[in-house]
Amino acid sequence: MECSSPVCSVALSVDGKTMLTLKGERQNSHAEVITLLIEQLMQETSTSLDSLDAICHSNGPGSYTGLRVGASTAKGLAFGLQIPVICISTLKGLAAAALKKLPEMSETELICPMIDARRMEVYTALFDKKLNDVLSPQASIVDVAFQAEQLSAQNIWFCGDGMPKSKLVLSAQHNACFLENIKSKAENFSEQAYFSFQKKDFANTAYFEPFYLKNYEAKLPKKML
Repeated sequence: MECSSPVCSVALSVDGKTMLTLKGERQNSHAEVITLLIEQLMQETSTSLDSLDAICHSNGPGSYTGLRVGASTAKGLAFGLQIPVICISTLKGLAAAALKKLPEMSETELICPMIDARRMEVYTALFDKKLNDVLSPQASIVDVAFQAEQLSAQNIWFCGDGMPKSKLVLSAQHNACFLENIKSKAENFSEQAYFSFQKKDFANTAYFEPFYLKNYEAKLPKKML
């Protein structure tokens, strides 16, 4: 399940291969559509909930409300079906999607997925070709010094909905590469979920929390100020 982005999606995978992906039609409607999407997914793949082995949850960072909806849905399914939950970083999912478009990426190059935050801020990380963490997820300001040390040493592929910010600032950098149309989707997690399942790398269903990265700041709508 991918609920960290404005449009939520669900996918069914078998042994790391995606069978079908469905996504919502409207932004920020996660609570309304997530269970309907799951029901539709089961029907269209002729799969019963009882046959599932695990639930994979895109664990953030991203939309605070979306992550809460995804986490609560994952917990409800896991408790009801008595199966484990696998939590994977949304940034790692983006990096996995980018890697599929970079079949000739060298061992020294890096992937920098970026999730749009406020103004010139992004949630970001760095991954190598094997999707190992080179830089842990963090909130960063995109300026001329962004990833300067790494850019001086090798190519970095920037992707995700925060990528346009980096393109505005870093397009003159020799080693800065930009990958279009890499979006947060449930199918991005199929392979990583399978690897985690094989290693029994499961979350504590009762106590896991989404990885928000930053504290949520509630604000009144402008019309109420």
